[in-house]
Amino acid sequence: MIEQRKPRPALIVDPDPNFLQTLRSDPRANHVPPLIAASGKEAQLQLANPNILLSGVFVNPSIADPNGFSVIRFSHQYRPATPIFVIHDGDSTLTKDDLNGLGIQQALKKPLNYTQIMELITPTALLFDAEDTLELSKKFQDKLGTELTAEDMAFIPIRAADFLSGSKCFFDVYVRLGSGRYVKILQAGDSFTYDRISSYLTKGVTHFHLRKESQERYLAYCDKLTSALIQNIKAPVSIKISQTLNHGEETMNFLRKNGLSETNLQYAANFIGNVETLTGQLNQQQNNAFGDFLSDLAAYEHGVATAMIAALLIHPLKIAASQPVKIIGIGSLLHDIGLYRMDEALREEDESQMTPEQVKIYQTHPTVGAEILKGMRGVDPVVAQAVAQHHERRNKKGFPLRLGAGSINRVAEIIGLADELARRIEKAKKDPAINPLQDLELTMVEGFSNPVVEAFRKVFNRSEEKN
Repeated sequence: MIEQRKPRPALIVDPDPNFLQTLRSDPRANHVPPLIAASGKEAQLQLANPNILLSGVFVNPSIADPNGFSVIRFSHQYRPATPIFVIHDGDSTLTKDDLNGLGIQQALKKPLNYTQIMELITPTALLFDAEDTLELSKKFQDKLGTELTAEDMAFIPIRAADFLSGSKCFFDVYVRLGSGRYVKILQAGDSFTYDRISSYLTKGVTHFHLRKESQERYLAYCDKLTSALIQNIKAPVSIKISQTLNHGEETMNFLRKNGLSETNLQYAANFIGNVETLTGQLNQQQNNAFGDFLSDLAAYEHGVATAMIAALLIHPLKIAASQPVKIIGIGSLLHDIGLYRMDEALREEDESQMTPEQVKIYQTHPTVGAEILKGMRGVDPVVAQAVAQHHERRNKKGFPLRLGAGSINRVAEIIGLADELARRIEKAKKDPAINPLQDLELTMVEGFSNPVVEAFRKVFNRSEEKN
């Protein structure tokens, strides 16, 4: 049965409950009720639900858990035929090129009502030129109307009715004739008419298909552009903080590949969510050093990775009280804050690439970081002490004070071990020959106390490495 030609609802993703309530009470909502999401997770659940039909997606980039840019990417992945708009509380920091690159139709400034939203998408107003972006999906020069043979796994199905919005498609579109047989029916950059979609639906075509590689190339481009946008100093710190869970995804993938259970992974994700809340509270104090640290995307990403790994060590060490857990979370995230008072060349923490003078300066960053944290209201003194000692090792080969066994704070050891693994995971992305767990095992016993080493081995099931 052909879907009736009637407006479908918009998905509005925004953290402001008053704005969302205004949309619900709009007269237009009586005929086509809006779909509402107050968090990134709620939006992703609705986008991934194949039973929900949408005319458009409207996203506030300041949404959290995860952030608005992740929702935009998710929409391109699960709803590649649905137009996307962004909503801003103030002036948009996104340029026209940013909007084009992310496949966004338009940036809309509040105040905004639901009637205005629906007028934009019924039918869709094509308000942007994305020709440069479309080049990303034109690797395959298949001719329109010509049958081709290809493996089914090279394509992904997209519900045909989603193309009723009439929006420009970022990908070549194919119809599947049978196993391994496809024909291209739409060129990237064009859009379907309603009558043409209806004719396919009448013939029983429920899904069109996209080249999987083309979509993956475009999503990778979105990731790269999003990172650049968030790195931009104009991006609000609130958006950078809301990136926390996204940054943890890479570390999460490593942990999953190395056999950690979904229960442990979920615990680590929840832990990061709590750390995100705590850091947001600290940021309200307008500490300049803290703001500068959060503004560096790579620094924040490394802090998140370290905190996620530290979280996994908490349970086998039988740390259960809320205050120690908070201390570990904040200390893990901010352990390198002192580096961001120093030359950028030191931030890779690779002493082999430093001059002797740079090494001396670099090895003071734990002390510098501790002094910064001591000056921040609401930071437990144990956090500052742990940051000061996170590079100390029980064999006295650490720094800055060359402390030995019995003199190093247990929290500092947890953060130090998590930091070392996080750095190795980051290096392994550039050099696949590196095995982070095996590499760490070579130095871990000499550097850390037995309880911390055993906790690490329990988490990663590496008891066979003891001897």
